[in-house]
Amino acid sequence: MSVYDPALPQPRRVAYALVLGEEGVACVAEDTQVLTRVVIFNLVAQSRPGQIDDGQLQRIRAALTAEDWQEAIVAWMDATGKQLNIFDDEPVWTDVSLDAERLRLELPLSPIFAEPS
Repeated sequence: MSVYDPALPQPRRVAYALVLGEEGVACVAEDTQVLTRVVIFNLVAQSRPGQIDDGQLQRIRAALTAEDWQEAIVAWMDATGKQLNIFDDEPVWTDVSLDAERLRLELPLSPIFAEPS
């Protein structure tokens, strides 16, 4: 079963980033360009200067000022110890792409119902 079924209308696609750790923060956007701006605005720019050492703070600020978004994100991860998992071009599942009838028909054919080998 796949959202890529050619008989279905083309699914919407999104990019998302997950901040690993206790916060459970996720950012979702229509593509990676927008996602980068979301991460910059909602994560990097919201960092408190008192929680980042001066050298790393200057590195982040310099990257932001130069609009070097990737460097700013890497510098932020280095400074905070936080990690991002970024996924681009992921499908958005809808009722059309996986309705109850399709699930009912295809579920018995899925690997979980195969005989152990």
